[in-house]
Amino acid sequence: MSRIFSLFFCAILIVGLATCARRVEEKSEPTPVDVRFSDSSRFVNVRPTDVYISIPLNHLWYIHTNKYDSQGGPDKNLHGGPWDRVEVRFLLPKFEARSPANELTFNEPGGKNILSLTIMKPKVFDGDTRKAWEVFTRIRPVEADSEAIAELRKNNRFIKPARVIQRHDAIGLIEYDGEDYGLGISFFKHESIVIRCWRRPLATIKDLCESSFDLPSGLLVNIEFPRARLSQWREIRQRAEATANSYIWKKKPSIWRSWFGALSG
Repeated sequence: MSRIFSLFFCAILIVGLATCARRVEEKSEPTPVDVRFSDSSRFVNVRPTDVYISIPLNHLWYIHTNKYDSQGGPDKNLHGGPWDRVEVRFLLPKFEARSPANELTFNEPGGKNILSLTIMKPKVFDGDTRKAWEVFTRIRPVEADSEAIAELRKNNRFIKPARVIQRHDAIGLIEYDGEDYGLGISFFKHESIVIRCWRRPLATIKDLCESSFDLPSGLLVNIEFPRARLSQWREIRQRAEATANSYIWKKKPSIWRSWFGALSG
């Protein structure tokens, strides 16, 4: 009997290890078609952290997994391990979750009315718009930073400062010329908030705006929304922050919940 039990245990262990290996290697896991409209929740451990989030399935779009590539600093021991990015989507302007009524709109090329939130552990190259602004202003300090400009011009007298294109007082943003590589980029600032937008016709990549914020749990959230919705940036950001914070699970879920998800409520 003990031999049979040992073989049974080993079989379960092998299956479990194979499943884990497959999960680490896969690049993207979409929401299963048969539950994509469900408001039941799924638990996700946002690796390589110990933070769990609980997301309604009709919010969840993809779970992307790649290898964690930070080789230095406090995260050096995580190099090569799984790095999850959890993407959720909503339909603007009403912040609607996916449903049979709006499924076609969710799948439109270009996502003209889509708000996307990507939740992850921060690392060096993670799409954080605040880091992008910091790097950009090291190369091209803003016009008001005369000391930084003077220092850089010691080595390159042709340095062009980042200039203010326009002050959008009605929506509380200052627009800076972020043009450097012909991509049609503008940075918008409101105090510590940074929004990076790509503008057409110069920007052939996308016609979107991006911004980033941190959660108290230590996770990073990057949001994307159509540039045409820039005037709604306050509401979009407030809703995004409230939604992302609502996903955080206060304690590690039980094994049953981790494997099979949580029922809504």
